[in-house]
Amino acid sequence: MADHKDIKLQLKWKHQFQFAGYYAALEKGYYADAGFNVELIEAVEGEDPVDRVLAGDVDFGVGTSELMVHHAGGAPVVVLGVVYQHSPLGFLALEGSGIRTVHDLAGKRVMMEPGAADLKLYLQREGVALEASEVHKHQYNTQALVEKQVDAMSVYTTDEPYTLERLGYSYRLFEPTSAGIDFYGDNLFTTQALVEHDPQLVAKFREASFKGWKYAMQHPDEIVHLIYSKYSQRHSINHLRFEAQEMKRLLLPDLVEEGYMHIDRWQHIADTYKAVGMLPKDYEFRDFLYRLPEDQKLERLQNWLLVSFAVTLLIFTAAIYLVSLYRRISLSESNLATLMERAPLALMTLDHNGTVVSWNREAEKTFGWAASEAVGLPVVDLIVPESVREHVKALIQKDNVTTANSQSENWNVRKDGSMILCEWRNTYVQRVEGQYHIICMAKDITEHKELEAQLREMAHFDPLTQLPNRILFYERFDEALSQAKADQSLMGVIFLDLDGFKVVNDTFGHEVGDRVLQVVAKRLATSVRDSDTVARMGGDEFVILLPGVRNESDVGRVIDKIQSKLADPVQLDSEIFSFKASIGVSLYPRDGQMKNDLLRHADRDMYKQKYAYRKAADVG
Repeated sequence: MADHKDIKLQLKWKHQFQFAGYYAALEKGYYADAGFNVELIEAVEGEDPVDRVLAGDVDFGVGTSELMVHHAGGAPVVVLGVVYQHSPLGFLALEGSGIRTVHDLAGKRVMMEPGAADLKLYLQREGVALEASEVHKHQYNTQALVEKQVDAMSVYTTDEPYTLERLGYSYRLFEPTSAGIDFYGDNLFTTQALVEHDPQLVAKFREASFKGWKYAMQHPDEIVHLIYSKYSQRHSINHLRFEAQEMKRLLLPDLVEEGYMHIDRWQHIADTYKAVGMLPKDYEFRDFLYRLPEDQKLERLQNWLLVSFAVTLLIFTAAIYLVSLYRRISLSESNLATLMERAPLALMTLDHNGTVVSWNREAEKTFGWAASEAVGLPVVDLIVPESVREHVKALIQKDNVTTANSQSENWNVRKDGSMILCEWRNTYVQRVEGQYHIICMAKDITEHKELEAQLREMAHFDPLTQLPNRILFYERFDEALSQAKADQSLMGVIFLDLDGFKVVNDTFGHEVGDRVLQVVAKRLATSVRDSDTVARMGGDEFVILLPGVRNESDVGRVIDKIQSKLADPVQLDSEIFSFKASIGVSLYPRDGQMKNDLLRHADRDMYKQKYAYRKAADVG
């Protein structure tokens, strides 16, 4: 397409299911819809995708977490998103080789691919000196292992094990996660220059790529046949299927949104590198991670709030200084009135009964009352809601407040009857005749608070269903798990996926599908206790957290209630939809002690149900 921009993506190896999402984005038209002609380029042995991207030969690349080390060394790379939530790299040794644990690799012949920093760190953490082993250049097949030219080899756990299983060999796998080294794998990246000079192109390419990954993991067999028929027959259909199945364990597509990465995981990776001297101790990686447009909006809101807070604080500080000056040097009342009139926030003076003595221009703007209307009237009658007027009067007239300062946030009434939220600073000034005046400073913070609420909403709630999103869910999960461990109580986790929902989207369109999801979300939310959490993980997938359950029967009753509510047909306009859900369950501590273990167990349980449902539908 002549009007589309040519884009080159450098893969990190040969065509196989490892890059399924990019084939899907190309073949399903996601790249074309974004305005791109994309060329997927196979890797050449010994060539680093980082070098290709930095040289400008290609626009985007797929790399390991070692990108961070390149970045620390001055390479202007930016990670756009993550494919593997857990690295697929590991060591493999055949049964009978004498290697039963990772420690047995010491002194052995090990075939290692270049890079693979997480494997080197794994050995180092386990106290295995790689220098004491005989390291062989990687041949990118299992022949040397089978022919006993080497004792062990680095592998992608999604790839080489299939070949060995097909040949009838038993083997042992050793993965870095067992030593607490949990790196991301296959990261989509580009250059800082491209992110800065054409942010729209980068955002569109990223979105199309991970949309492709979503499709690929939902339709693995379709993409398997696509790869085999169009890209490469280096791997058989069954080999590609094995790869797809194993990748699901590492991508966690039902738990984690495609491309998702978290700053804390990158911090873990950075700390691991720093601990072994691969990164400087003072290394910061802020500009190494791509920020989504919505994240940038959140950041702008946060910055606005910080600036707003700083300005408000400065104004209040100046006003307080003005009052202290008045106290210290007995500033004349005429000069004080001039300064107050010109102050950039609402200032008013009240006598000991709460009657308005002075009322500046900003007070006029803030509350709508002119000074000529306000002076001489009780302040409570002007700006205090009727429901709390007597309480505020009592506070003003207390005898023990003559030397006190106070600070508060209160709802106030404007002249037109509208409500605003104000931050107040009040100070009491002793007068010569023994009575006191109250100098009140007010700032309308209604918009500020609304933006804070918007910020919280954007960060923690799904915009379609208004349910908690995965970020808030994980926060609540951590809290509930800590509480369950402290109380020695039970906790349930439910994974839920609507059966047949894809047909609704394909037949009636995404707008109807979105409306159905909104109805389903409301039904789920009314099926649980207030202390439970129902979250949308993406698509038609939901997860429910049930802290403090007494036994598995409690979880079963919630599931029965959910299935009953979902069985009720959903009517939208003239169409009626019926659904059943595949539901998986895990129970703490029976099914795991850690968050990831509990989530994986519930996910596997759900997919067993979904498979049974599909099998029954096929038979029917």
